[in-house]
Amino acid sequence: MNSQTKTVLIASLAGLALAVSTKASSVMSTGHITPLDTFNPFNPGVLGYWVGTLGFFPLFFIVFSIAATARTAGVRSSIFNGLGAVVGVLLTITGAVIAVATAQPKKAFPDRASLVKNATSSCLKNQQVIPENKVRSAAMIEAFCSCYGSSLADVTTAAEVAYADQHQTSAPTMIEKINTTVQKCVQLVPDLD
Repeated sequence: MNSQTKTVLIASLAGLALAVSTKASSVMSTGHITPLDTFNPFNPGVLGYWVGTLGFFPLFFIVFSIAATARTAGVRSSIFNGLGAVVGVLLTITGAVIAVATAQPKKAFPDRASLVKNATSSCLKNQQVIPENKVRSAAMIEAFCSCYGSSLADVTTAAEVAYADQHQTSAPTMIEKINTTVQKCVQLVPDLD
């Protein structure tokens, strides 16, 4: 192993350590790694995100170390060291993301009761901030939200729950279901429209 190879290896490891340490604080504060697709560890979108996020510092350090040692190592050696280091970093990040995603515990599909409870409480919170609802009774809003929570739980799939957990937003397939559920419950509680 020549001196440039050693320098590039040390630079890539230092860059990778720096990249991981910058992301560690957000992982510590949230308690989980976001985004991470535990249902499909080979998700190209998630892998691309992590390669881009964690790959910046190592690639920067690799380019800097090759530039600093290119005169003594030669052009051919520099090209091979650069390509090898870039491929090595990308494969290391991809392998680490797949390993972590596979090792992460998969959340079980919540039972219907917890879906109803979460949807109802979310509805109540959202309905209470709507100015028009200040004149409506709490019983009326509660009846609407109870209908909403129960009806939405009837049509929600495990994939949609997983999507919401991962992306912190409703799945695209849920938009139409939410709109249909709202219209259904508005008809059942007519004073709410």
